[in-house]
Amino acid sequence: MEMLDAGPVEAFGKPSPAVVTRGTKAGPGILVTGHDLVDLWNLLKQVEGTDVNVYTHGEMLPAFMYPRFREHPNLAGHYGGPWQKQKTEFAAFSGPIVATTNCILIPREEYADRVFTTRFTAVPGGTRLTGDDFSPVIARARACPPLTKTIEGSFEVGYHRSVLLDAAPAIIEAVKAGQIRRFFVIGGCDGAACRGGAAGARWRLARAAGA
Repeated sequence: MEMLDAGPVEAFGKPSPAVVTRGTKAGPGILVTGHDLVDLWNLLKQVEGTDVNVYTHGEMLPAFMYPRFREHPNLAGHYGGPWQKQKTEFAAFSGPIVATTNCILIPREEYADRVFTTRFTAVPGGTRLTGDDFSPVIARARACPPLTKTIEGSFEVGYHRSVLLDAAPAIIEAVKAGQIRRFFVIGGCDGAACRGGAAGARWRLARAAGA
């Protein structure tokens, strides 16, 4: 766990809070979902200097807490919501989708040919990439209809444990002063609409608290 925590920090910089635009820009685009930050970085390096934008989806959203990702000109924002909306959101995204880990639903026929998976991840109708060459994805992005500009708000991300530890003195003082009355621990990557697993626990906590 220490290695998993330290690796991204060493590679992409110390996490910090950031506001992420939710939506798309006009032009060709690629959507990346899953957990593999190295795949996202390799793709960004390969589209660098082009007009192809890259968007995070689902569990890839935390990439924006790392400075090197935020500073990359081709990382354009975040698209979509939780994983259970993939089949409608992926159908509405006109460009290719890259699934870097197994957090992907079996795709609908209408967009399966635009789905690319990496290494051991695979789905029916999709194309599996066995290495780090994303040129087939980039070529498909150029062949697909361009995205339109659609801004749907923003997310605030980046509250990595190190950020909270740095703020610990101020947090403790706020607790002592009665400015903070309770803490919520949120874990898991389920969507908010689920009633089972981590998301279900969050939903039941919110209901119990009267939120």
